[in-house]
Amino acid sequence: MPVSDGPRSRLWSGRAVARGLALDAAVGLLLLAAVIPALGQGQAGGAIGLPNTEVNPMPTTNGTLGLFTLESGELLGTGWTFSAYGNRFTRMPGSVIVSNYGLSIGWGLRKWVNLYTVFQPEVATQIGSPIQLSLRTPPDVKIFPQFDSTIYRAFGPGQNPGYVEDFPFASRNDSGPGNVTLGVKFGLLSEAANAPLNLSIRNDAIIPTRYTLSSLLGNGTQTGAFDDLIMVAASHNFFDFITLVGNLGYEITRDPRAGGSRDLRQADQIHVGAGFILFPAKRLQFMNEYNGLVFTGAGTPNTTFGARDPVDGIWGVRIYIMPAAAIDIGYRRMLNLGNATDRNGFVIKLGISTWPF
Repeated sequence: MPVSDGPRSRLWSGRAVARGLALDAAVGLLLLAAVIPALGQGQAGGAIGLPNTEVNPMPTTNGTLGLFTLESGELLGTGWTFSAYGNRFTRMPGSVIVSNYGLSIGWGLRKWVNLYTVFQPEVATQIGSPIQLSLRTPPDVKIFPQFDSTIYRAFGPGQNPGYVEDFPFASRNDSGPGNVTLGVKFGLLSEAANAPLNLSIRNDAIIPTRYTLSSLLGNGTQTGAFDDLIMVAASHNFFDFITLVGNLGYEITRDPRAGGSRDLRQADQIHVGAGFILFPAKRLQFMNEYNGLVFTGAGTPNTTFGARDPVDGIWGVRIYIMPAAAIDIGYRRMLNLGNATDRNGFVIKLGISTWPF
């Protein structure tokens, strides 16, 4: 039987509800402030009766310019960006709902070089099916033996453990600070310079803020190990009607050793995504993106209870309060995790950009 979190779980749930109500109220007020000027300014024109207004590109949740989470190949000119966001999605096994709330800042130092940083003050996990996670099995070494000197117990003699591969310590309802990301992005091609597309490459240093085994097991929102992500992004704007975006990245992971020895062998990650912005020059834009995460290379064997590699879609809008500031609201759904108890999520983001400076 799964171990209950007891009063702590109920306290966490109460806090989560309170945070959700506060977030809903704030979003409602922001929408009220945003929709009226967005729809009422300028002369009507274009396909949807909105003003043809130059608006600034907005930062994603990773600090670079783009959609919700996918980046475009564009770079920020001399100037800066800021975003504050909430991002909720599901992982398997365990039907683990991850809710992260982050802040990003970007700097355009040169025309072809951007710097950015992302910090997550709070990341929360909520476990829907704790019985699917090895860290929640009863400590009976005969029925649930330790698996290959890892922190996990197998689901039985000769069987594999069960854990979330990109959140390997997730096992309970709790919250705490997340990783810090420091990144640099280089522009390779630019439509502004008459190239056929925007093309860029970036490198992220993903730095944990928790290192001890007890703190990782008590929170479960990070790995306690340094990771490195290399991402290539391409985009093309067609007549200010639609901007198409594609991303391909590889994340090199390190094995967590918070317990003094290797706690598990962590698989590397391939990040893929594609999406679009409809009416990218208008104050009301429609955005859609699809993301895939593929685990590759040697890793501790896992019982996934369904698809191993999560795929999700995000559908939503970008509403400009002014040409330099916008609110993104997106519905996120896990497309292939059919065994999860809750596949629904969201991305809500306030972005500011001084492009062009």
